[in-house]
Amino acid sequence: MEYNYTDTTADWNGPDHENIEFDQIVKKDMYGKERTWNVTSYASKGHINPKLPNAARLRIVGDEKGQYLQIENISLYDAGLYRCDIMMNDSLIFEFFIVQIKQLIELDITYKPYGTIKEGQALKMCCHSNSTVSNQTLRWFNEQRGLKEPHKSSEACLFFKNVSRNDSGIYTCIAECNGQMGTKEITLSISYSPDVTFVNENYTETDKYRSIQCNANGFPMNYTYKQWEHKSFFDKHIRYLDGNATGYLNLPTQESPFRYQDSGVYECSVSNGVPDKSGRLFQTNRVYIISEGKDMLPK
Repeated sequence: MEYNYTDTTADWNGPDHENIEFDQIVKKDMYGKERTWNVTSYASKGHINPKLPNAARLRIVGDEKGQYLQIENISLYDAGLYRCDIMMNDSLIFEFFIVQIKQLIELDITYKPYGTIKEGQALKMCCHSNSTVSNQTLRWFNEQRGLKEPHKSSEACLFFKNVSRNDSGIYTCIAECNGQMGTKEITLSISYSPDVTFVNENYTETDKYRSIQCNANGFPMNYTYKQWEHKSFFDKHIRYLDGNATGYLNLPTQESPFRYQDSGVYECSVSNGVPDKSGRLFQTNRVYIISEGKDMLPK
């Protein structure tokens, strides 16, 4: 770090490392977020503060035209706010520098139980940092849940007592330490058995083409449909019908006078491989169809 000046007095302040004496400076970080920085004396009149734990790695180099604070073997320990104090023409001038050490915070996200996450089960999801510094903070962010309070630790966990489909989404772990920020994302996908709904309408004997659409809404979205079952309004079995692979059923073609016989209850059963809370693999719903026409039974 360098600051050019035309006088001979320049002092340096840098990140405080648990020294007894320090100043607090409120200044925005590189992300535009206002924060409080603890700084302590690094150099005065060209001499490094011998009380600093990292004093052996610091040097003041330069001449009357410019002065450098040189840091050897820079690490996460050196990240933070630096201030150069310049005395010029009886006026004190401050120049600020933020040192950000990139790619030193590595994050890992784990969750238990491992494997497919099903609705209703308990879930523990944790973010781990490889950094061992004592003043780092970890927090979780999710669009629905907002920003969680930071934990001054190398691990931060989220606990779900009964995870639901509404908990699905992107979760971001944020680590901050001495001006450095690291992030890692995980997409939480909750598996749940499908809800079954219908798109249909009632028909008359003049409607030649009649159909019912069975819609499944679950995750994962790979569905298997059973044969449709046609029942009477008294719940008596009439026939089985084959729909297509997307839940679409075309009612068989009939002569106009006999189309009233298509009236009744139609049941659609679908599965995505995820059982419901009762253990049922296939979810079933029914729709009532009325096909109006003349009764053609013999007298």
